[in-house]
Amino acid sequence: MALLISIIIPTYNRAHLISDALNSVIAQTYTNWECIVVDDGSTDNTEDILASYVRKDNRFQYYHRPVERLKGASTCRNIGFEISKGSCIQYLDSDDLISDNKLQEQIMILKNTSAYSIATCRWGRFSTIDDEKLMIENLESYHSFDSVELFLTALIHSKGYFPIHSYLIKRELIEKSGGWNEYLSLNDDTEFLMRLFVNTKNICFSTKAIVYYRYGNTTNLSSHNHKQKVIDMINSFNMIECLLKIRFKVKTVYYIEKIKDEIYTNVMRNFPNLIEENKFFFINQLNSRPIKEKMKSRLKSILKNGK
Repeated sequence: MALLISIIIPTYNRAHLISDALNSVIAQTYTNWECIVVDDGSTDNTEDILASYVRKDNRFQYYHRPVERLKGASTCRNIGFEISKGSCIQYLDSDDLISDNKLQEQIMILKNTSAYSIATCRWGRFSTIDDEKLMIENLESYHSFDSVELFLTALIHSKGYFPIHSYLIKRELIEKSGGWNEYLSLNDDTEFLMRLFVNTKNICFSTKAIVYYRYGNTTNLSSHNHKQKVIDMINSFNMIECLLKIRFKVKTVYYIEKIKDEIYTNVMRNFPNLIEENKFFFINQLNSRPIKEKMKSRLKSILKNGK
């Protein structure tokens, strides 16, 4: 009997885009799926659009986030998981797409692996449904891995991530690792995935499946221009770093240090005071600054404080 796959889609005011995502679900060659859409309080006509899909295909389910639950996509994903019945979980944002063979190709890979395996696949970018899709090719992460450490090293050399819908995840792995952190306003996907990775036995790569990430969306929460989001990002990577150090029994995690380099540059540009407030987090970045930069900083301190 074919395994049930639960596709979980959080949404908020994406009435103009969500049909593209839902149509990519309908087009799946693998048919034993349920698609759970959890609305975060949309004020557009998302409900009308979902009602038409639910009427046409009973594999679609539509829910509103209860008012007593914390607002946010992570909460909606957790609600979807709580409702779901699938043996494997496919997270999908309401403006992204999956190729019609995505579920078929990845479930074939996962069905004979351990309960703590994850499938990945190729990915590309697009702006509108009619645009040519830009494939991201020749990444070091486009392989299967039996070592999470090697996977993370390859990942940092491959744009640093796979989009969340690249993954097909076994239910047992999520149950062991825990759901999405509903209190993070930024980097919630990386924090969630890292908790999965420390429990993962195998990363299985599909050469045929593809997902597409929509760029140019002004409502995307990945901006580094909001101070609280930047603080959440730093705190989340603090948690991730501690987790990986415990998992791999090391003092320094290469994956984290490379990400810290990028964060340091962005934070120094936008919120330099956060560097001092998080100096232990950025200790290696501070120690590796050029001598002239350190002397200039020290001179400013002397002129300001007289010592």
